[in-house]
Amino acid sequence: MSTPMLASHEGVSTEVNATEHRVLHSWEPRDHYEMLQISKLVPGSGRICLVGRVVNFYEQPTPNKMPHAAKGCLKVHLRDDSGIILVRLWYAQVDYQLRLGQLVSLFATHISYVNPVGSTSRTVHTASYATTIFPEHDNSCYVDIQADAIYGALMRTPLGYDSEKQLAGLITLKSFIDGGHEVLDGKVLVFVKSVGGLTTKHGNSLEQVNVNISDDTCDAMLSLCGRSARSAAYWKTSHTILLISNPSFRFAKQPLLCLSPSTHVDVDPCMADAEWLRGFAQRLTAKEVVNVSFPARVFDIDAAAKADERLYFTLSDVDEYCGVAIYANTTSALCKQCNSSVALGINPRLIGTLIDDSGTISSGKLVFSPSAWEQLLGRTDQELAETTSDTLRALEHRILFLSVVAIQHTANKDMRVAANAWVLQSQRRRRPIARLEGEDAPPMITRAP
Repeated sequence: MSTPMLASHEGVSTEVNATEHRVLHSWEPRDHYEMLQISKLVPGSGRICLVGRVVNFYEQPTPNKMPHAAKGCLKVHLRDDSGIILVRLWYAQVDYQLRLGQLVSLFATHISYVNPVGSTSRTVHTASYATTIFPEHDNSCYVDIQADAIYGALMRTPLGYDSEKQLAGLITLKSFIDGGHEVLDGKVLVFVKSVGGLTTKHGNSLEQVNVNISDDTCDAMLSLCGRSARSAAYWKTSHTILLISNPSFRFAKQPLLCLSPSTHVDVDPCMADAEWLRGFAQRLTAKEVVNVSFPARVFDIDAAAKADERLYFTLSDVDEYCGVAIYANTTSALCKQCNSSVALGINPRLIGTLIDDSGTISSGKLVFSPSAWEQLLGRTDQELAETTSDTLRALEHRILFLSVVAIQHTANKDMRVAANAWVLQSQRRRRPIARLEGEDAPPMITRAP
């Protein structure tokens, strides 16, 4: 794993640059700083360098009229791949432009426990170690904010994540609202649905922003107050994924999640569930065709308008009955809306994504004729409904990665209007595009007699 700003295994000797906060002075280490993971820290004095991402931060103002005295302290939770540390970042004139998810390099000279032995503090902390720095007055310590464009994927794996197991404490947003917020170390994985405007709370200078979050179960609101509110300006709707650990919860007009000192927020975590949720969010916002082009030069409009005999249709004849979707494992079913018998066809979404060397067509965008289905599946719709589950599973493996030639008709020359494409015939090519590695393709399933 490459680490930002490391010149050798012994320490750091190169000048720190490319910072996002331009107010803080440029800095060059005068001695070697040992690069350590948070889990390897030992309380005591020593020059160390840590690299981690901001998972929470909040301000502790300390008003002081002295010109060079500290004006406040930012309590920052940094997380790397091994643990979390609490950083007490004191400031006087510098405005540290921190935000959730940023990659930060920290240079410090002392490490301590969060709550020393014998301390009476009852504050809940999820960090085991702490350090205190004041870069404006102490030239032996420094904090540097790295650009995500360079280290975008570094240290984004959640603590305790195993690709073969579900993350401990992870529950759905609905389960969290229904009582899961009382569980210790509960986690929710959500996507950003929308971001509200930045406002001031109760007329003072405390900034606040409400973020509409959601997963595949329900919606809620995430309230960010103080300096962390500016983080939402960098989040993208239906793309940014948040793993929120141990948030506080209350129910106002709608479910409201807030950040407490023990809350951690992982922005765009590297985990399989996050990739699935991002795909789910983007499918929800997929644009549908609003104005479908009329098929030109297909119908003889003049002949139809001047015909001597015309067929009379009612709206129920030309519409899909009541417009209610009916799903069944038979070729006909009874509509629960109008109590009429409806002839059913094969669901177009049976075929997943189609791909060639120029693009893709998502599932359900092509309308197959009965003959095209029979040529592709080797059986009629009635025979398909009577097929056993084992045969269907073999058929699924057979058509996966199968190369086909689709003879189709479209009402628009622009083939990107996929909703207007009717597949008249489908023919198998002699050679498939690909096969599953390490698995032989099942034999061709012939049409039943």
